[in-house]
Amino acid sequence: MPFKREQVTAGGTQYGYPFVDGPRDVEQITVDLSTLTFADGSGGEVDGDGYIIPGTPLNQYGDLCGGSVTDEFVYGVVTAPVYVGSNPIDADADLDVLTDIQCAVARSGLVNRDIVEDNLGRALNANEIAAFNAAGSELMITSTGTP
Repeated sequence: MPFKREQVTAGGTQYGYPFVDGPRDVEQITVDLSTLTFADGSGGEVDGDGYIIPGTPLNQYGDLCGGSVTDEFVYGVVTAPVYVGSNPIDADADLDVLTDIQCAVARSGLVNRDIVEDNLGRALNANEIAAFNAAGSELMITSTGTP
């Protein structure tokens, strides 16, 4: 999993840990960066510093999960910020030209929906929620808010 080391003089972006009880099975998959979007303030999966945001749901092909693909399920969730190899990112087009990367994803566990939505800067859409609940997914997601 690629990390970037740099000297900083001010704090960087911080993200909440997306798991309630910690991931159980972690696996490395190839992520298709062209399916991800730039986090421009209205939501997205890659921040301006060039990191995939923790909690990003991916399918078994390394694509962003939650499209309208039939029988799609969440194969894994990104566990920690992962550097994509370009800094800064300031448009979706920046991701289209990058080489796909290897990324660690959690394959099973309980995912905190509120933290994932806070990290991504947007609400999960109906297709993403359905993909967590679809056959094949070994990840569960909490309901939003408190009962």
